[in-house]
Amino acid sequence: MRFCQLIDLLQKSYEMEVLKTPVFSEEFKQIQVLTDASRQCEAHTLYFCKDMKQIQLVNSPIMIFVTKTPSSVPDSAFMVIIKEKDFANILSLSRHYLMEDLKAESDLYQFAEAALNGESIPKLINTAAGILGNALILSDANLNIIAHATNFEIMDPLWAENLERRYCTDEFKKKVLENEQMANWSKKDDDAIIIQLEGDPQPKLVSRVVENGRLVGGITMIEHHTPLQHFHFKLLHRVGVILFKKLEDNLYKGGQNSLPSTILYNLLDSSEFGDGAPLPTFDFPQTMQAIVARFLHPISNRHIKRTVTMELEQIFPKGYSIQYKGYIGIVVESISDSQKQKLRNLSHYREVSFGISWPFHHIGDFKRHFNQCIQAIKYAEVLETPDRILEYTDFAYYHLLHSYSGNLSLDHFCHPVLNTLKAYDRVNNSDLYHTLYTYLLCDKNLRQTAANLFIHKNSLTYRLNRIKELTGLDFNHSATIFALIDSFRIQIYLDSIFSNSSP
Repeated sequence: MRFCQLIDLLQKSYEMEVLKTPVFSEEFKQIQVLTDASRQCEAHTLYFCKDMKQIQLVNSPIMIFVTKTPSSVPDSAFMVIIKEKDFANILSLSRHYLMEDLKAESDLYQFAEAALNGESIPKLINTAAGILGNALILSDANLNIIAHATNFEIMDPLWAENLERRYCTDEFKKKVLENEQMANWSKKDDDAIIIQLEGDPQPKLVSRVVENGRLVGGITMIEHHTPLQHFHFKLLHRVGVILFKKLEDNLYKGGQNSLPSTILYNLLDSSEFGDGAPLPTFDFPQTMQAIVARFLHPISNRHIKRTVTMELEQIFPKGYSIQYKGYIGIVVESISDSQKQKLRNLSHYREVSFGISWPFHHIGDFKRHFNQCIQAIKYAEVLETPDRILEYTDFAYYHLLHSYSGNLSLDHFCHPVLNTLKAYDRVNNSDLYHTLYTYLLCDKNLRQTAANLFIHKNSLTYRLNRIKELTGLDFNHSATIFALIDSFRIQIYLDSIFSNSSP
């Protein structure tokens, strides 16, 4: 702990006279009370002494609190005069602050070690939030949200809206820039400062991160769950520096800087781990699903790719991410409805499509299920599917058709009813073909089918009766229904191939 910081803390409650202001770098790691007639002073030690008349200072400089002004003060001593009645309280409080500081140093060491061991930024920021006891938000120099802690609820409604958008509005940025504390904040000052905008329900502790004289971003702690402590000011800046260093490293390493990510990358990139081959030891979940993201438009900016990766990790904090060629993937245990909605929001904000695989139980099957996601994305593009959350279940049949290598043409497997309805529609300018397809998609629900076709229920009943008259179909025969659904899928697939091959 720095001696000057301790003095600042103590001066809030006690009167004292600083005979010589300590330099900023002077730190202490232990506290001792001087009582001997002579003492060999130790480095990084803060001393307390009631009477220095009989004390001989050796190995100066030292940091010391005394109750009586000595006849002479060594030039190398950083000395503070306190009242004798406050001696015990100041000694006790100093020890308390030192213990808090040492614990914070230990927590920071473990945090840095986790970063070096390949922990993802969403997991790291949750770890840091746990250490500091409050929600944390990491943002770039333009106040775009990079990551935020999910283990503490954001109670500030304005910041909650910012997190939902993933960026801060121009109005919010203007309020920040016009804030008096921000305007008076020295660009060279590494310490965190308290900033509270007009209308803020809680103060915010903010620290900027500067690299090579350039502002790269900042980290914000919202004081809500834990009151501000002195060690918050010290730790927040260091946490921010580590997180931005981690972010920079990830940009150059492509995210493959952890054991699970390395395993996933190797599974995709080589045949080193074939069926039955031993895999490196790592406990993946018993049941898994793969999610793969692909940008709608080519992206070469590595920062954007890493940001999307982190946003995926934010949605699935227990997942294992991977960047492979033009794709971003993550292995998760399961996907909840709320997570699927967050994926949908992210898909529109970042202009990406997400493929979702079938569940699997052995990590050796990851490559096959990663490819399921890719196939879902590709067939959705071919079929011009508007949705961006693409489950392989909805495209598995098209994958099967594409893999078909038999001698018979696929249209041989289409039910003849389809051609009958097409021919009738052409001659009569009707829409029976589309009506039947929609009716089957809606699981033969009359109300839903009519709503999807934007027609009255009675009109739908008329059309279905006309289809029965023309084709003799029995809508209660399950095998017929399955054959019709398969036929429509085959026809959609063949139409898409014809459309893409046409000049």
